[in-house]
Amino acid sequence: METNSGSIIQITKVSLDWDKMDTKSSEEDSSKDPKRVNYGSQGGRIVITESVDGTLRTASIMSNSEYPKLKYSISLEIIHTKLCLNKEKQSTQVELERTRSNYEEYIEESDRPVTKVALFDMQNAKFLQRSGGVKENSTRSLFSVTDITVRWEPDLQISLMDFVLRLKSLMHNSKLQEQANENVEDSSKVKDVPPIPEPRHVEKKKKKEQIFAVDVEMLNISAGLGDGVEATVKVQSIFSENARIGVLLEGLMLGFNGARIIKSSRMQISRIPSKSVSLSMGPTLDWVIQGLDIQICMPYRLQLRAIDDALEDMLRALKLIIAAKTSVIFPVKKESSKVKKPSSGVKFGCLKLFLRKITFDIEEEPIQGWLDEHYHLLKREVGELAIRMNFLDEFVSKANQKPKSNNDNTTVINSQEKKVDGNDIEVFASDSSTIDSMREEIYKQTFQQYYQACQSLVLSEGSGAYKDAGYQVGFKPSTSRISLLTLSASDLDVTLTKIDGGEDGMIALLKKLDPIILKHNIPFSRMFGANIVLRTASLVAQIRDYTYPLFSGSSGKCEGSVVLAQQYYGS
Repeated sequence: METNSGSIIQITKVSLDWDKMDTKSSEEDSSKDPKRVNYGSQGGRIVITESVDGTLRTASIMSNSEYPKLKYSISLEIIHTKLCLNKEKQSTQVELERTRSNYEEYIEESDRPVTKVALFDMQNAKFLQRSGGVKENSTRSLFSVTDITVRWEPDLQISLMDFVLRLKSLMHNSKLQEQANENVEDSSKVKDVPPIPEPRHVEKKKKKEQIFAVDVEMLNISAGLGDGVEATVKVQSIFSENARIGVLLEGLMLGFNGARIIKSSRMQISRIPSKSVSLSMGPTLDWVIQGLDIQICMPYRLQLRAIDDALEDMLRALKLIIAAKTSVIFPVKKESSKVKKPSSGVKFGCLKLFLRKITFDIEEEPIQGWLDEHYHLLKREVGELAIRMNFLDEFVSKANQKPKSNNDNTTVINSQEKKVDGNDIEVFASDSSTIDSMREEIYKQTFQQYYQACQSLVLSEGSGAYKDAGYQVGFKPSTSRISLLTLSASDLDVTLTKIDGGEDGMIALLKKLDPIILKHNIPFSRMFGANIVLRTASLVAQIRDYTYPLFSGSSGKCEGSVVLAQQYYGS
């Protein structure tokens, strides 16, 4: 439908297919595998290119797939598209009902996919862009979507890199062909060289101010980070009036292998101009994270070291595979690059955190928490059972005592001592069957009270790591016994800045603290550190569900440097 003010275009369904790009899975290649080590300010960074025996460090790449040759396909499907252009308002509006993309791998002999992965799925998306408005030199954009699901895998990255390398090789070959044709034409024809016009001063146009608003109702991101390592990020709502300044996240959750690591109900991430850096150094921005509550959990038996090793191996493998593919598909050596000028872009100042409440806890072992909690419940009910049984035994023993004689040799029988009161029913103590039934009833009442106490417990969902705990899956402690150790702080204010000198400054700081490092010149393979200024209104350390905390403090302040360094062992 066309109007005077603009035009509207509607498309019901569009499908794009990029497939049948051959990739040999059985191909083997060797690539250099250097290792970088940081020895600090004295030794500096060293790149180890040779092994202990003097041979060159190389890595062999060979797929473990049982198929000799694979073909991959990446498809993009767009359902019900609507495009609206308005010349008067200078606006563009695009609506998509659903957009999804799939990655598939095929065997050469068959068209049936061996692997199929849903890479991207977006529903009810809308993009609106408008120029002008309150500020003439501005462009306002709005992106809103109902649901976004994204999946990343190493095979996808390898396939994309394969496609990019083949495309670059094709463009490079066509460029060489064009240059060869131009040289032939120049040699056959002699042309007059026109005079070079004088450069004119052209006024630079001011850059338009970009205002980008975001409104996402649900975001799910999953990624395979290595052998047996899965990472997930879920956000229930993302909102921002200007994403260049900040964004608001609600219902944030980060997890590994189904176990929750970080959880926050509301968090705002923004950046502000830095006040601590002079203007001569260029624009510098500080990143600010504000949160209502953040919970950090160390899940039960989550193999953090194995996850770290798997991630490191995957990054190393991707680097080697891409280098090998580059040498095979596009073996063009780049000329020596010019000296890079320092970037004049926006620089990073510091990281500031303002958190209303933050909790860090170590998750309790499921069976341990369950046993401890139910032990106290049973202890209370068994104590009450013992008291009731003791009273019953006393009544029965008194009723069965021998009668006493008076001075007139007459026997006095106390009828009350021969009867036992149980549930408003009087029975004779000599009736053993009735006494046994009373004992059984007391046992039943005790178990019923224990069962009701168990039902009143509020069970905790936990981090999700207990799902892989074998026989401990059925043991779920309550919310009061979910943590082994809990650290909680309120009104936390943290400022993190870079350490002067970078990694060399960190190593110099470590050598001051630990003389062994200075004496043996210990190298480090990984290092993180920052200057920290911390202020908090309260800090509490709690062990399990004990009544009194292990530590409790108020109005705390800390200032110094924190360095996390991993030593390098072996080649």
